[in-house]
Amino acid sequence: MVELEVLGHSVKLKSQGDPEFIDEVVDLVDQRLKETEEKTTHLGVAAHQVALLACLDLAEEYLKVKKSVSQFQSKVSEKSSKLKTLLEEDID
Repeated sequence: MVELEVLGHSVKLKSQGDPEFIDEVVDLVDQRLKETEEKTTHLGVAAHQVALLACLDLAEEYLKVKKSVSQFQSKVSEKSSKLKTLLEEDID
């Protein structure tokens, strides 16, 4: 059982995952929520809107990283194929 505070609200979560990893996830979410709250304080944004904005920010970051990893994997695959071809030509 993990207990965390999200924008002043206590939340209890059950998880069977690695406690250190869960702590890392909770810390990231908490940090992002606080950053978003600080950016929107002067706008009078409600807590649920802050949470939604933080989620959208995390989702955007995740998708950018996912795209970057996919592009990197494609480049590695392409270069591996070229290297394999060069090695096979050299052996013949």
